[in-house]
Amino acid sequence: MTDNNTITFTPSTVQQATTQFLNWQKIAYSTLTPSVEPGSAAVSLKQDTHNAQWMRRLSIAVYASGTGETANADQGIELSSLRCTFHITKNTNTTPNTINAKIYNMSPQTMAKVIEFTRVQVSAGYKYADYGMIYDGIVVMYKRGKENATDTYLEIIGGDGEDKINRMPFLANFPAGTKDKEIIDRAVAALGLKVGYVDPDLGGDAVIRGVTFAEGVRDTLRDMMNKYGGKFFVDNGNVYIIRNDKYLPGEAVVLSPRSGLVGVPEVTPQGIHVRCLLNPKIRLGGLVRIDSTFLSGVPYTPGSGGKLDSSGNVITPSFGGKTFNNSALMGKSIEAAYTSPTGTYRIGALEYDGDTRGDQWYCTMICTAVDEDGRLMNLNNPSNVFNRRPSKEAVLGLPPLPIPALPPPIPPLPGGLPIPPLPPPIPDLPVQPPLGPSDSEAVPG
Repeated sequence: MTDNNTITFTPSTVQQATTQFLNWQKIAYSTLTPSVEPGSAAVSLKQDTHNAQWMRRLSIAVYASGTGETANADQGIELSSLRCTFHITKNTNTTPNTINAKIYNMSPQTMAKVIEFTRVQVSAGYKYADYGMIYDGIVVMYKRGKENATDTYLEIIGGDGEDKINRMPFLANFPAGTKDKEIIDRAVAALGLKVGYVDPDLGGDAVIRGVTFAEGVRDTLRDMMNKYGGKFFVDNGNVYIIRNDKYLPGEAVVLSPRSGLVGVPEVTPQGIHVRCLLNPKIRLGGLVRIDSTFLSGVPYTPGSGGKLDSSGNVITPSFGGKTFNNSALMGKSIEAAYTSPTGTYRIGALEYDGDTRGDQWYCTMICTAVDEDGRLMNLNNPSNVFNRRPSKEAVLGLPPLPIPALPPPIPPLPGGLPIPPLPPPIPDLPVQPPLGPSDSEAVPG
């Protein structure tokens, strides 16, 4: 279909090798196609499923009930025909993932129907590429607003699993000898959410004597994660529990300038800061693979020696993960995160930004390096996205500092003279009785 100078190709026309389409395809291969790699390849007439990271596709729907794959968003209201913007934040801790979405210029009649629903689901991707759910959670609040004199919007503020994480109680008794794994499984079941993944290596110890729980599920799981060094979080209505040095099973998403990488990944104290085109395959707690060629701010330890990796980059036995601090820095500390010798990183914090009528269509993430043995390189990293400890403790491998004791009493003055006691407090003034008629006053009869 032709409108002025714009040509739109529907799925039916993609299968027709017309001259007009072949010209469009030639332009796509030569200038517009991000890549021919998995997840971002060009549109091919020989494929039923295409992979081109352009021609955006979005679904944002409000509905009544269900979570994750059981969500019945088809019985809600689809809002993507209007202008939509969204900002989604996710992290691997017990804080619920959040969404702030704005739907522009809907009629009052539609708005009245929308606010009847209690959940919101967002799926995003591309017409000829990966497309999938990136958010599913409850609606905490709707808010009507105006951007200017003519444009109005309805803002949707939501939390993923907020009603379960913050409100579900855990009331249970366990006899002596019960494995912590059983307690973890019972606590997860008490949330009433679908289980995405629970690390089987967590919870090997047994309780010495019977134990009773009468608290929130969030508190129980957080205590267990602190005991075993793990993370508990909810993503798209599913519960995930992973070790601090592990990651979710699955294939790593390869990021490069040919597969959606935007800008230059930066090595920061918190981890590797990466931005790419929106990709629903990228999962919180999952893996991405970034060649060291694309990294900026890679630290090297002086005197550690170095060699070249397969990409021709300088690598050393120390890939960061320490605090550089000496007199040359005038007492200032410089923290540096690890970089992976294999280019593999686990996602610890993830954000989605999108605008159906604007430029925003990105994933932004902070990642921690994975070593050659498949474990996270976060042992001595002073302040990465998974591990928050003071720099000195992290560098020396010390346990957290104990809470300081109360100061000792003040010793006597020199010469053995005791410290004079404090003067006694000023006593309270006596309370005067309320004034009343005196005996000499005549009381009216």
